[in-house]
Amino acid sequence: LKRLFAFFACVFLVACGKENTNEEDRPLVVMVSPDNPPFEFKDTGSGGKGVLGFDIDLINMVGKQLGREIKIVEVDFSAIIPGIQSKRADMGISGIAATEKRRKSVDFSDPYHSYSFAVVTKQDTVIDNHQDLANKRIGAQLGSTHETKSQELSAILPGVSVFSLNKLPELILEVKKGRAGAVMTEEA
Repeated sequence: LKRLFAFFACVFLVACGKENTNEEDRPLVVMVSPDNPPFEFKDTGSGGKGVLGFDIDLINMVGKQLGREIKIVEVDFSAIIPGIQSKRADMGISGIAATEKRRKSVDFSDPYHSYSFAVVTKQDTVIDNHQDLANKRIGAQLGSTHETKSQELSAILPGVSVFSLNKLPELILEVKKGRAGAVMTEEA
């Protein structure tokens, strides 16, 4: 019985050791929403199969420094933080602003880019300040700080309605088609 117990104890320790080795050998799973150029966007030169951009270059450099392969998983922006929380991903990178609410759910790196809010409208539309957004339908990416800022504006400006979609190009199309007066996004 002692020999059997010792055998299982050794097998357990070996299995634990292999699990740690496998953990270090497996790729780091990184979720991205590839609709935010120049940070992450589809590689149209390869038929849209790959993702390019500053964030992708950055995360590949991190992987190289760690000696780990990076596996990019494309998701909607609003799915990145839940994906990390549910351990379907090790991290996310897609211009995610470190808000206090988000800091309660996930850890953030030191900032590597500061951004400013921007409003996209049709070319002939004049927006000089936030009051010019009154009585407009404003779009924002679902789960983004732009969505939060748009909702804040709707609370203080008359006639503002906010709608959210998963992809930035879909939001821009709403402006082009005249179904939205503006899209709240990031200046870059």
